[in-house]
Amino acid sequence: MAMELTSAQITEYLSGTAFASIRTNSVSSSTTASSILSKVSTSSITETLSLLSGSSERMDTILANLQDMKEIAQVAASEDSTEAERAEAYAKLRSLGAGIDTVISETKFNSQLLLNGTNLSLNSAGLYGSMIMSDLTTTGTDGLNLADQSANAKMMISYDSFCEWNNAEVDLVGLNISELRFTGKVPDTEDTDPYSIDNIMGKDTASITYKELETGQYQIEVVYAGKNSSVIITDNSGEELSRADNVDLSGSGIETVAFDVGIEMDIEKTQDPNSVYDKYDYESKGSASLYANLDYVRVSSYDLAGSAEAGARGVTLGETSLAKKDSEGDSLSITSAELGIVSEGKRELSSGNYKVEVSKFGDNINAILYDSRGRAVGAAKGTTLDAEGNTALDFGNGLIVNANAADFDGNATMSALVGYEQASNAYDDFDFGAYIDNINAAITMVSAQQNTVDKAYSYVNTIKSALNGSLKVSGSTSSLIKDVLGGGTTYSNSYSLLWGTSSSSSSSLSYTSSLILSNLSSSLGVQSGGTSLASLLGGTTSSLDPTKLPTNISLGRI
Repeated sequence: MAMELTSAQITEYLSGTAFASIRTNSVSSSTTASSILSKVSTSSITETLSLLSGSSERMDTILANLQDMKEIAQVAASEDSTEAERAEAYAKLRSLGAGIDTVISETKFNSQLLLNGTNLSLNSAGLYGSMIMSDLTTTGTDGLNLADQSANAKMMISYDSFCEWNNAEVDLVGLNISELRFTGKVPDTEDTDPYSIDNIMGKDTASITYKELETGQYQIEVVYAGKNSSVIITDNSGEELSRADNVDLSGSGIETVAFDVGIEMDIEKTQDPNSVYDKYDYESKGSASLYANLDYVRVSSYDLAGSAEAGARGVTLGETSLAKKDSEGDSLSITSAELGIVSEGKRELSSGNYKVEVSKFGDNINAILYDSRGRAVGAAKGTTLDAEGNTALDFGNGLIVNANAADFDGNATMSALVGYEQASNAYDDFDFGAYIDNINAAITMVSAQQNTVDKAYSYVNTIKSALNGSLKVSGSTSSLIKDVLGGGTTYSNSYSLLWGTSSSSSSSLSYTSSLILSNLSSSLGVQSGGTSLASLLGGTTSSLDPTKLPTNISLGRI
């Protein structure tokens, strides 16, 4: 297996937007594939031969890729393959599959694609004159069924001089945009704009239409106000496109913010336990803003057929024990669970169900995390309650459990069930065995198309040889052609006969040699129940009566 990848290439090829193609339509718009085939025509026998030979050579490349893909999939389908080997195999398969589509996109004749289901009209090709090529794209509806495409977007955060200057001037720390994800969730209907004058005045008539972002650059503003923060997306002119309010950026953890333009972002938030305030003293100074640029490109993702949809991390809080109450009625409770940062040197929590025990002793709260088998897999110790009695129990493995013990007097322990899901990849649980069947079907399809193209090339090349006088005819075939074209009894080649250079003045046809030449292409086609002149020129017909002309040879217009 010749293909080798570096660890960096494997990581790159496994990313959700690897090998993606540019998309122009909006995620909310529907597009219907055209059923009308593009048509490619040749104007000479030389062009026909060039088109056919070039197409066959490109199909050699496609078949080579398919064979490599089959070998890779066979190794990955083995019971002995490791998770790392399967991930590498998926990366290689994506690369080779995308390579096939690159070959398709570069195989053109007069700037028109040839191998994507094109209707060919070939000059001097006789029975191969009209040919519909198979769609050999890996993602085509009628193609090789090796990959799927879906709407996606490439996104990147950057900071220009304005962002850097502003963020440096603001005494706001502990916030970082860590990840951007494409969701494609854009409302189908218009929503009332809560910030419009009409709505403020109680008229409730103004509306705002949400739609996917166009390819371009945008600005993100994070307005920090603790639990009531806002995140706003604007275009370069400052026009607001989408916003999320009441975003809780207090404390530590990861806050996921969803927007009505088809994206969501994760914001890492870190609270300094030694600071007198959380990130910024907004209560005294008012809200503060941080800025960043968002580069957005619409693309169509490229995933192997049968891949699972990639998913983000997730956490759920299940059943909790009853809140503990003291003699005054104040309670200790587990209020929520959320995603956290995986601390350096720690491993992310595995997907599964867990039990967390939260214990309060004096002003401190400790927590222990147990897996489904009762083994301790994490701990958050010595966490101090804030002024409102809230605390974030960060296990450092991606999970944070929040508890509240406002005015609770005494010591107590309570528990809750927590579900945790790691981010899933498209290659997780991929069925390489089933994919081998797809590859075999693709090999069969491409081989059949190449076989037809090669036959057409051989046929047209025979015709060209006859026209150039390099093909000798003899026996009954020679006699019949001479009789048809008015030749004598001496041995001649087809070229001299077609040009009328035979010394005999007799002719069994009333057409002149120039007419015969102008209609040669249609003459060479096989009609139902008849014999083509191509077989006669090739000397492959030996049982014909040389004194009789086939009645169904067409000499009509080309």
